Amino acid sequence: GEERRSSRREGMARVVSWNILAPELSNPKTFPENKPEDCEGEKRFPLVLKQLEKDVLRGSVICLQEVSITWVGKIHAFFANHNYHYINTLYGSKFSGYMGVGLAFPRSKFRLVDCEITRIADNKPWPRPPRNPPQESAPAPPPSTLSDVKSYVSGYFRNVLDPFFVAGRKLSAVLTGGAEEEEAEKTKSLRQDEPLGKLVADTAMKRWNQAILVRLGQRDADEAEAGDHGPAHLCVATYHVPCTVSLKPVMTVHTALLLQKAQKFARGDPLVVCGDFNALPGSGAYQLVTTGKIEEGMFHACCVASVPICHRICKTLIGNPKHWDTHIFLFLFFLASRWKT
Repeated sequence: GEERRSSRREGMARVVSWNILAPELSNPKTFPENKPEDCEGEKRFPLVLKQLEKDVLRGSVICLQEVSITWVGKIHAFFANHNYHYINTLYGSKFSGYMGVGLAFPRSKFRLVDCEITRIADNKPWPRPPRNPPQESAPAPPPSTLSDVKSYVSGYFRNVLDPFFVAGRKLSAVLTGGAEEEEAEKTKSLRQDEPLGKLVADTAMKRWNQAILVRLGQRDADEAEAGDHGPAHLCVATYHVPCTVSLKPVMTVHTALLLQKAQKFARGDPLVVCGDFNALPGSGAYQLVTTGKIEEGMFHACCVASVPICHRICKTLIGNPKHWDTHIFLFLFFLASRWKT
């Protein structure tokens, strides 16, 4: 009996995670290494089910990302026919097929003790924007003949001299190797006229990505046995971090918020956090998860050089790693999201 119970606890569960790629986002332009017909959702979906069936036969807990509304009904039917309990949430835009995340577990092995679906951005109190009283605009002065003349003259000279300004910008781009235009475009895309901290906070707050968190109880475990050989519950979370490539601190912030929420939900039970984190080893999110902080010298952790701001944001969000729950097991899948047939 003692040996059997210990061996069962060591093999408590098999958990897998998979971004199945929403069919609305699977197109030949994004995946040129694949044949166009292989990107079609109708052809890919049976292959997705075939792979899922392998994990179902092994009794795995399955976490999915990019579950499109186009496929979600059929996925519900698939898991129901295999005696699986499936939980899903959709939150994306029409462009992505309102894609969301899903989690499934075998009813023969586990019972659902607790479940929570949460919008991760709602798990932090954000500062309210200042309320500026509306200012009454001064009435426009009546048009005059002099102002009309000024407008006409300035417009005339602007049209005449504009080609010279265009030629000057082109010559400057050639002499500087296009660095000035590239920097101007970067400044425009990142809206660097705004403070980085405010931009990161505003963007992170507005993302609708949701997480599914479950607490599973083993069918063949009782409370007495749990007290002697560890908890009989297993917590699993699945999430898809926002893909804000042009503003990477947002991904780091959402990763921190997810881990905080998952730890709070687990309350000391073993925890598995799965998902597509849109990050690779060496990124700011990965370093935050593994060390609890971000090095100030990591330029690639943020979109601009103001890394200390990002570091302070994340430190405030996740706290001291020494206070992390020692019973947590984090299986983090940092995916490059490159689907192949």
